[in-house]
Amino acid sequence: MEYRHANLADAEWIALLHADSWQRNHRGIVRDAFLDDGVVEDRRSVWNERLATPAKNQFVVVAEEHEEISGF
Repeated sequence: MEYRHANLADAEWIALLHADSWQRNHRGIVRDAFLDDGVVEDRRSVWNERLATPAKNQFVVVAEEHEEISGF
């Protein structure tokens, strides 16, 4: 496994991992309708914005295994 700084090209992978985590772990906390129908697009929007215009205090690292992002 290798670690590196995230960049805008990683936004889709990060968003999908983040959405999957929410879908698995936030049932009962977040509305099911959002988890089933809106969380992927929401996370895409968030991560595209975060990585396109990073805050000065933002530091995002991705973990890659076999050229696929497996964590962030």
